[in-house]
Amino acid sequence: MCTRPTLPLLALALGIPLLVGPSAAAEPVRTSAVSAEVDRLIEAEIQASGGTPAPLASNGDFLRRATLDLTDRLPPSNSVTLFELDPDSNKRSRLVNRLINSTEFSASQARYWRDVIFSRATEMRSRQMSPPVFQAWMTEQFEQKHSWDKIVENLLTATGDVRENGATALLFAHGGEAAELAAETSRIFLGIQIQCANCHDHPTDRWKRIQFHQLAAFFPRVRVRPKRDATPRSFEVVSQDASRRGRRSPSPQALGLMFRRLDRNRDGKLVKSEVADSRLARSFDRFLQRGDADKDGGLSLKEFQKLPPPGNNNRRNDTEHYMPNLDEPGNRGDAIRPVFFATGGRAAEGLDDVERRQLLANHVTSTRNRWFARAYVNRTWSVLLGEGFSMPIDDMGPEREVTHPQVFDLLCRDFTDSGYDTRRLFEIIAGTRAYQRQIRPRDPTEPTPPFASAQPSRLRADQVYNALLEVLG
Repeated sequence: MCTRPTLPLLALALGIPLLVGPSAAAEPVRTSAVSAEVDRLIEAEIQASGGTPAPLASNGDFLRRATLDLTDRLPPSNSVTLFELDPDSNKRSRLVNRLINSTEFSASQARYWRDVIFSRATEMRSRQMSPPVFQAWMTEQFEQKHSWDKIVENLLTATGDVRENGATALLFAHGGEAAELAAETSRIFLGIQIQCANCHDHPTDRWKRIQFHQLAAFFPRVRVRPKRDATPRSFEVVSQDASRRGRRSPSPQALGLMFRRLDRNRDGKLVKSEVADSRLARSFDRFLQRGDADKDGGLSLKEFQKLPPPGNNNRRNDTEHYMPNLDEPGNRGDAIRPVFFATGGRAAEGLDDVERRQLLANHVTSTRNRWFARAYVNRTWSVLLGEGFSMPIDDMGPEREVTHPQVFDLLCRDFTDSGYDTRRLFEIIAGTRAYQRQIRPRDPTEPTPPFASAQPSRLRADQVYNALLEVLG
């Protein structure tokens, strides 16, 4: 009996585009199909350049490579023989699936991200207190199969005791300093070194100095402080939404009294010789440069009262971020409103610390922000294949070219469409022939594009340690 074709099949057969309503959930593409398309695109580019892909690695080599990459451990010696003898043609994909769903995979990912977060820590005490707590927390995140956007959201919005809440690791690692947190948020989660725009516009990308400080303006109310009566000693990440003990600007009356006291000859003008013995002596030349409107070599009372109060940039009790005035080191600069540079998303007035950081997390992980997916995909591909689509992996940018752009875009779209499913991405990459090829030295003088063969990569300390334990017992 002939069955009637369904509407989707009929539409496809006739070449008619099928419009799916917003309530219809699309079936995810099988990971094997995505892996195959990745290989097709890579191999087409290799062949177009006149190159030849390396053969696939042996089953034994693949077993060791995948187990080490996905769990930081060598496979048991007897499993190599068993894997070699297994007649199942899908044994490689079965192995990858088993490994990425193991507790060892979750622990491996936690160790990797521990190194990423603490490698540039500016608060040295965080390296002693936080790593074990963070590692346990991150292992749990992967064990519970939380999506990457949820993990990042927790890292950006965390509060609490650093010995109890592993999500505070990033904030503690940089002592709650707004500029450091802006730099690391961009580097780790977006793959962009926007800290190069801290003091000047970015030298090689489109990012402006103001954009770096607008990103930092999401963090000025974060505080890391010692936790009282904690045994052992600990710190906590808290919010400070009201300025405390801040120095107030002197009133016009107070400035008038100071002016009259210093104006010894009573001519209505302060000159350098009159303030030589006062606390203004060291800064008077700068005051003249900034306040002497009529250029007569002195300051009138009106000019003196218009001077901005001296102060340090971004004092610890400030609840707003200031962009320093590089021409006037004593001038703290202008207060900056939070704006996310990658999408232009702005923070409304009146948001407290947690609301600001939650808004930032929303912008960072939004599907409108393509850099979030690109950073994770590029980093993961580099970890597994020895080099990324863009190198270094944490220095991408809108003006930087990537290798195999079609492949990169395909993987980024799939990662985004999957809801930032980390395991799915690992399964896709490990299922490609590009990942499974033999190691072959590349001649830098040849035009063959990357990924025609596997590239050797340095083992992390954990991997070396675990390998020694496996061999030596």
